[in-house]
Amino acid sequence: MSNTPNDSEFVPAEDSLPLPVEEPQPQTSAIDEAIARAAEVVVLPEPGAHADTEGASVANVAEPPQDVEATVPHDEPAIAVQDGQVFPAGWGAAPAQPAAVEDSEDSAAELELPPPPKLHGNRLFATAVAAVGAAIFAALYAGITYVIMSVTDSARFFTRFVESPLFWGTTVVFTVAYLAFVLLINRGPAWVHAVFSWLIGAFTYASVIGFTLIVVEAWTMSSAEVSELLRQSWLSPYAIVAGLIAREIPVWLGTWIARRGRLVLARNEQALDDYEALILAGSPVH
Repeated sequence: MSNTPNDSEFVPAEDSLPLPVEEPQPQTSAIDEAIARAAEVVVLPEPGAHADTEGASVANVAEPPQDVEATVPHDEPAIAVQDGQVFPAGWGAAPAQPAAVEDSEDSAAELELPPPPKLHGNRLFATAVAAVGAAIFAALYAGITYVIMSVTDSARFFTRFVESPLFWGTTVVFTVAYLAFVLLINRGPAWVHAVFSWLIGAFTYASVIGFTLIVVEAWTMSSAEVSELLRQSWLSPYAIVAGLIAREIPVWLGTWIARRGRLVLARNEQALDDYEALILAGSPVH
């Protein structure tokens, strides 16, 4: 058998085999990589909104700075590239103009109205005058009563009179009635004090009769004795004196209260006029 190899069994040497040809790799630029990264965005939510759609991916998209503005045609990918980062178009929209906000704040400040003036009353002054009137009433009532008792030889009972409810009870009734009157009148004119002072006098006169019944303990007396006591009390000089003093004091002091009331009223009117002028001067023209 021949040892010569067959053509079909011929094996070429390794160094004679053809080398594989490597395909050239495409060169990619930084812009192509940026576009490829932007293409991965499937659903892009609007700024400030939360994306709820499944499969939406906003990965690899950095938050754009406020100074980035992109202008891209509507038919092209809306992207912007800056400093190696990709930003969706529209995220760099310019913020609202601060000048408009400042203008609105200035307008609001101009339209803000000043507080209205505080109107003053006359009640505090009238209360002080009523206290003075109560002291005058007590002094006059005690002095005139002492004179009456001296004339009727009953001055020895003056101390008991001053300590009894007939004196201090009547004084308290006048004080309360007069204080309520001046607080009600407030800035009223002097004629109101003169006319309605009769009510204070009548109320004080009736209180003397009532306290007289308390002093003599009328509940222990018979009905006939009480009737006789009431008949005598109507013409009692102590009741008449108390009623007249209670009537005159509001007339005297009422003029003082009314004079200051006019001053307070004039000040309030002037303050209102100044406030109205200020509003008209600062109000916008329609």
